[in-house]
Amino acid sequence: MLALPAESTGTPIHGLYETLVLADAVVARPENSVTRLFEVEIVGPQRGIFPSACGLPLEVHRAISEVDDTDIVITASMLFENQAWVTGQHPETVAWLRRMHAQGADLCSACAGACCSPKPAC
Repeated sequence: MLALPAESTGTPIHGLYETLVLADAVVARPENSVTRLFEVEIVGPQRGIFPSACGLPLEVHRAISEVDDTDIVITASMLFENQAWVTGQHPETVAWLRRMHAQGADLCSACAGACCSPKPAC
């Protein structure tokens, strides 16, 4: 899951995170299976704790520079100044999204997270 400081909103990120982490608890699995359905992490431009768009703290587990490959990237809801995505604002993040997609990762979004998709104009 991708989180951007001061733009990502906490509720969608936390809700999706909990849903994916708890998937193992609700899915019938072979006894003694240690394989998880999802390895869920919140990633962002840098690791640490930062305020979400609404001021609540969001914890980023790893910086995108630490993630060389993944199967899925989810960008969740974001709030932008003037309610609009500004092109060129996060070049490293968009480059990382493009690289993950080129390596086969599925890019997904929830709500306004679609604004961060690595379109050519980003």
